[in-house]
Amino acid sequence: MTAMFYRLLKSAFVDQLAYATAFVAALWAFADKHHPPVIPTFLNGVSPLYGVAVSSFAGALLICKYVFMAGEAQVVDRLKDTLAQRESMLAERDAAVTDLTERLAMSVATENAAKNRLDVFENRDTEFQISELRKKIRTLEDDKKTALTAAVSSMKDQIRQLRGIEDEQVQHAVDVLNREMGLLETEIKKGELSLYELSLKVTELRENIYDLSLIALSGTSEGKQTAEEAALNFFRMDKNSDPFSMEQTYKFLKVAFHPDRFSSDALKQDAKKYFQQTVQAYNSLKERVKTSP
Repeated sequence: MTAMFYRLLKSAFVDQLAYATAFVAALWAFADKHHPPVIPTFLNGVSPLYGVAVSSFAGALLICKYVFMAGEAQVVDRLKDTLAQRESMLAERDAAVTDLTERLAMSVATENAAKNRLDVFENRDTEFQISELRKKIRTLEDDKKTALTAAVSSMKDQIRQLRGIEDEQVQHAVDVLNREMGLLETEIKKGELSLYELSLKVTELRENIYDLSLIALSGTSEGKQTAEEAALNFFRMDKNSDPFSMEQTYKFLKVAFHPDRFSSDALKQDAKKYFQQTVQAYNSLKERVKTSP
């Protein structure tokens, strides 16, 4: 109903009605005053004020129409202004969002670039540390090999000095030590054993060379020998030697020529031979050791 009235009010009918009723009311009033016979019979006795009232109503509708349309125009203008302001605000917000998006993209790009640089620096630092560690390891390995090679060279010189002693047993012991020296050099070149294990082997060989040097320097015997003299000569001692020294020498030779200490079968056979000779020599001197004060 309201929508129908609104459409009617905005139409041209209101204008036509207002103009027509005003014209009819004016004509009716003029005829009623100056030419009454002209008035139609159905309007005889009717006051022209009714026409004025209808014309006034139509004029009021026309005035309402233009007042309403003016208010509507103002409302529309306000709405347009509000809409324009909101569109401006939205445009500013869009611009701000776009700016923030661009800044965020730039920030992300800067952060990624910084991360990439940091990763590069970290990788370089890690690679440098690994390279330095490898250098230190190679240096330590070289120092270890140099030190062990120097020790082996020194022991070889000591063994070469023992080569000048004309004694079959001493020379055989020298041969055994040379073979062990060769095995030690092989282990040093392989680098599979730790420095501690190699140092133990070097120390053991050095002690054996030292003990063999003491035995070789204790003297030799000439001519025919009795079993006791042969045993004393085997231990590089004489009749005046201390029984305690004989016991210590026997223990050393028994350990030095024990077959289980050698890896190859040839060395085990030679060691077994000298191990048996050591036991036989000690058995020949056992009574002497026991009866000595």
